[in-house]
Amino acid sequence: MTVLSFAAVGSHGRECVTRIAATFLLTAAIAGQTPSSQDIVGELAGKISSAIAPAQSMALSASDDDRVLQEEMTAALRLRGVTVSSSEAAVRVHVSCGRNLRDRLCLAEITRGTDRQSLGVTRPRALEHPSAVPVVGLDLQPVFTQREPILDVVAAGDDLLVLQPSAVAIRPRDGGSGAPASAPIPAHRWPRDIRGRLRTTPTGFEAFLPGVVCRGRVKPLGLACSEDNEPWPIAIENSGMSASRNYFTTPEGFAFYGAAPIAAGGAARWIAADRFGMLTVLDAKRSAVRRAGAADDVVRLAGRCAEGTFVAAASRGDYVAAGFSPFEQIDLYQVVNDALIPSARVPVPGAVTALWPAAGDSATLVVRSTDSARYEAFHVALSCAR
Repeated sequence: MTVLSFAAVGSHGRECVTRIAATFLLTAAIAGQTPSSQDIVGELAGKISSAIAPAQSMALSASDDDRVLQEEMTAALRLRGVTVSSSEAAVRVHVSCGRNLRDRLCLAEITRGTDRQSLGVTRPRALEHPSAVPVVGLDLQPVFTQREPILDVVAAGDDLLVLQPSAVAIRPRDGGSGAPASAPIPAHRWPRDIRGRLRTTPTGFEAFLPGVVCRGRVKPLGLACSEDNEPWPIAIENSGMSASRNYFTTPEGFAFYGAAPIAAGGAARWIAADRFGMLTVLDAKRSAVRRAGAADDVVRLAGRCAEGTFVAAASRGDYVAAGFSPFEQIDLYQVVNDALIPSARVPVPGAVTALWPAAGDSATLVVRSTDSARYEAFHVALSCAR
């Protein structure tokens, strides 16, 4: 078992650093550990990925509309950097799996125009085990893009609520036909690296900004704001965020940017990204007990396909891509006895400006493009392939 350890990186608010990457895999997870040799779907996905390179997207179908196989293959391909897109993709791949008395066989037929290529993988059935550990990765799905800064995004029925420094806006989801609208937030002298958090309520929504809390309704859109320093809805008790800063403090005075619960055995416990760019484990009394690595923000993720405790952390990339500057990344770790075990990594196309917990044990990620021309929000969730 390999435990992660590495040097500290810069803390939140690295506004002056430019980050560029040659290629960004937004819907793919890059696994930190090699899939098991018993993973026949994963092995076939690896062969498909190699065969279609340098293409980065493909259309996938399965025999007899086998939804389980298609979902498993889609996840396995995304783990290897392949985007599974619409049927209009230039590369089309058809997969099928079957069994005989001795073996399990999975086949793939790759079509590019008039060219066809067949691939196959076999596995003795004696090697199959129903409790095989899945390959766990990250799935990033684009949600919303705009030129103005995005602080947070939440779903509100058929609409999206978008928090900006100057307003709360409502936008139709999934290309809906609803009319966009916005409600202004009174002007304030915000900190340079402003942060904001949205939360839906039974009667509307709440917006939290440094030293300001707004409460509003969705239809018709409206809100009222007041200067207040009440606690924010995050994973750990906090004293809110004053107007002059962009970090939180616990009641005990520990300063941090984000925190994820990692309770085990019923005892409260957290891992927090502190002001020094380090992940710090906090005990039930919110006292620091150990350092666990370097990152600028952290959230907890969970999924039905993966047992154990997982956290996703945002940090500056620790490698250089072929002559380009280091870029930022989201790393997935499994937490085992307060240690971080690397599971997956996804580079992101710019600077991470927000990473908030979202509904369903997922997260919301906001990225500012390398040229600062746009902000894009993503839905982040666990992805599993067996």
